[in-house]
Amino acid sequence: MTSLLQRFAEKLVQHRLLGSHFLVLHGLQDGEKTMGECSQVSCTSKCNTTNVVDKLESLKLVKRCSPAADRRTILVRLTPQGEDLYQKLIQP
Repeated sequence: MTSLLQRFAEKLVQHRLLGSHFLVLHGLQDGEKTMGECSQVSCTSKCNTTNVVDKLESLKLVKRCSPAADRRTILVRLTPQGEDLYQKLIQP
C-alpha cells in the first residue's frame, strides 16, 4: 500500500512542483504575502524564493502585485488555479 507521504510526493511530481513550491502555496492560504514572508514560510533564501515564485507564476498558480501605497513592495497572491491545485494536493 502506498503511504500518504508517497502519494503526496507523486502529486507534487505530477504537477512539476517541489516541496518549497507547496510551502509557498500553503503559506498563501491566509492571504497575500510579501516576498520576504514567502521566504520565511518556505524556509528558503530570498534568492531561492524568487525562483520558487517565478516557477509558480509561470504555472499561473500565483500572481505578483504591488500595492498602490508602496510600489517597492512585491506581494504574492494565489490565483484561482493556485487555490484549486492546493486543494487537490491536500486531498488524501
